[in-house]
Amino acid sequence: MNTPNIQSVSISMIVVNYHTPDLVLHMMSTLYGSSLEMVIVDNSPTLELEKGLSRYPKAIYVKNERNLGFAGGVNAGLKVANGEWIYLLNTDAQTTPIDVLTLVHAAQEHHALVAAPQLVRDDGSIERNVGYFSGSISHVLDWLLARPRFADPHPITIPTNVDVATGGALLVHKSVFDQIGFFDEKHFFMYFEDIDFSLRLNSNRISILYVPAIKVRHSGGGSSDQDPTIKTRNYQTSLYAYVLKNRGPFVAWLNTKLKLFT
Repeated sequence: MNTPNIQSVSISMIVVNYHTPDLVLHMMSTLYGSSLEMVIVDNSPTLELEKGLSRYPKAIYVKNERNLGFAGGVNAGLKVANGEWIYLLNTDAQTTPIDVLTLVHAAQEHHALVAAPQLVRDDGSIERNVGYFSGSISHVLDWLLARPRFADPHPITIPTNVDVATGGALLVHKSVFDQIGFFDEKHFFMYFEDIDFSLRLNSNRISILYVPAIKVRHSGGGSSDQDPTIKTRNYQTSLYAYVLKNRGPFVAWLNTKLKLFT
């Protein structure tokens, strides 16, 4: 894959912070000063991150009056981002400007409007961050629940079109948001907003290009300091909202009783 021309694209990176100022500032030390427009959305009630960002005057800083969650935080960033391409990155993920640009270049080469890199854990294992939605004939239960099937990433060695990608590291052309809308902050505070976004992409026949050659280190779980009990409650609330929104009240009730999608 050829090295892309840095001046040929405009990219805004949106990072949503919630009590992870050290992670954000470490990321800024790596990415600031490149051609990337850095949009930092702060959901935390403290001023710690705002003070630290004073060293990076060209960054766009959005301070929310309350915690809007991931979906609401991303949307706040989208409202001020100027780039043709939007790159969403969790605070506990690490990448480089050249890898971001190379991912954009891959998307352009394959005429893709959305792309995702490979996510690699600190122990070297590869995350299952991409997958597919099922047809009603092949996997009836998955289709009924709008449940994605995450793929084994090991056999995927070349850029491949998929239906689903998690939001920890996701590249989206700005025109996509004009077509299908922003993340759904009305239904999702945290969890499933990316799966719902992927389902809307799929409904509009927009594929996601998975590019395994671009590797993003993802610590996992470091982008939020929420108590495990609160995390579980948020997950279950968003799961119910996801099934209710996309499959209706009966299927949502059925899943609550039978726990078919957990």
